[in-house]
Amino acid sequence: MGKRLRLYCKILVVVTVFSLAACDGGAKDGSGYAFKCDISANPRTLDPQTAVDANALTVVSNLFEGLLRLDENGRITAGMAKEYSVSDDGLIYEFVLREDVYWTDRNGFEAPCVSDDFVFAFRRLFNPATKSRNAETYFCVKNSEKVNDGLLDPEWVGVRAEGDFNLRITLEYPAPDFLLLLTGAPAFPCNEEFYIQSAGRYGLGADFVPSNGAFYLSEWVYDEWWTDENRVILKRNAKNDGGSERTVFPSGINFYMDRGDFYSLFESGASDCVVLSGEGAVSLINRNYPNESVENAVWGVAFNTKRDRGQDFRSALALATDRDEIGADIPCYSKTSSLIPGSVKIGDNFYRDLAGGTKSPAPDAESAKARYERAAARFGEADYVPVMIVPNDKAIVGIVGYVTQQWQEKLSFFCRIETLDSYGYNAKLSEGDYDLAVVRITASYNSPSAIFEGIYAPDEVATLYQKARFISDEKESAALYKSAEEQIIKAAHFIPLCFQTEYFFRNKKSEDLIYNPFTGTVVFREGKMFK
Repeated sequence: MGKRLRLYCKILVVVTVFSLAACDGGAKDGSGYAFKCDISANPRTLDPQTAVDANALTVVSNLFEGLLRLDENGRITAGMAKEYSVSDDGLIYEFVLREDVYWTDRNGFEAPCVSDDFVFAFRRLFNPATKSRNAETYFCVKNSEKVNDGLLDPEWVGVRAEGDFNLRITLEYPAPDFLLLLTGAPAFPCNEEFYIQSAGRYGLGADFVPSNGAFYLSEWVYDEWWTDENRVILKRNAKNDGGSERTVFPSGINFYMDRGDFYSLFESGASDCVVLSGEGAVSLINRNYPNESVENAVWGVAFNTKRDRGQDFRSALALATDRDEIGADIPCYSKTSSLIPGSVKIGDNFYRDLAGGTKSPAPDAESAKARYERAAARFGEADYVPVMIVPNDKAIVGIVGYVTQQWQEKLSFFCRIETLDSYGYNAKLSEGDYDLAVVRITASYNSPSAIFEGIYAPDEVATLYQKARFISDEKESAALYKSAEEQIIKAAHFIPLCFQTEYFFRNKKSEDLIYNPFTGTVVFREGKMFK
């Protein structure tokens, strides 16, 4: 067995929200404050194994405790596991769990959180009946893909309880980022007794969401016609509040929906923290609000693979896109011809420091025109007026205006642009009701592979970045990722336009709200508010 690591339980905080003070502050140590936070929509589910949207993950991250979590510097630290070991071949992970963590809910359910809860959670994650969109990310777990394909029963998943507080996870192949994956919601535990009692409604209502974390779910009220009191209320879980290393500082968290503009709520003092980009972020920076910034997303043009007009068409648009012609600098957006944002890491090193810049084809109007004419001759492009969907983001709409003007001038190519609110945009994107889409790609965890998961790539390119994920040598891994990155750009499967920098702002009287820019969450366990 390889090196054994003991984890000391320093807790942190992770969410993407906003809080309104219930009072001027808590006790002298900042405790006892009820944070109030705005989320953009009603969570679809609070089931960790199936939740995918940032609103749900924001709440889930404060209700559940996984084996591991990330500290304020993005480093892996203790959660339910107080120590772990990894075999020399990187295939077997053994965890020793805390014995003082309990399940509860608003109706008085109580049970210790034990190894079997993690076993059941992973079996649910890979069970094809669960239909989890998160399962594929964890296919490094032994037999998980075969279970997900229906070829084996869930009992074959390589996760075993070795007693109530000892857990063994066996992998199919070494995965250097597996410990990082264990900090994510899909790897949170699930109590089988509670799940069975929920009778198919697990995670879908206030009576069907348990907690083994710092807070439990007290209320969940949502009515699309009643915007004033739509809310998810969490209260301190007294059973899991104890000891200097596990103190739960807030008395609770009140998540609100449909209260209005996030910037205005924060600026007026009605909320305690907010994630912003663009002009709003610049305004708060200039007013010296405490903040953290991270370049965590890439915007670009994606193509509907079911309506693909071929590489000549895609390359024509890419070669006709000159980023130097995209107006003046736009706050929090930086033009790019690369895929991987600057904050993304491999291990402890930034990917860009390891890989360097990408070799991207230079803009070439003449070559673009020739390729477009070939595509037009093949597909009858003269009568083709594609639809491009664009989210209603002021900065992105402006950038798209510059790009489409270049396409018109250099190629005589026109497309119908549909600028949509988030609901309409997401609906068309999920239904495939578009030809081109301007999309924001961000990593669900801090790895280049998480960016690639959001971008279409042919099998030979996907093989490259999947291989890169499982190589422990960081420079070798970066070289493979870079090759995949350059091949996607060369074949114009995605046309990168700009990186986006986001800022997490907090109330000047608050401390220890820790923002995770990849999951879009903030955990409040150690959050403090001073008078």
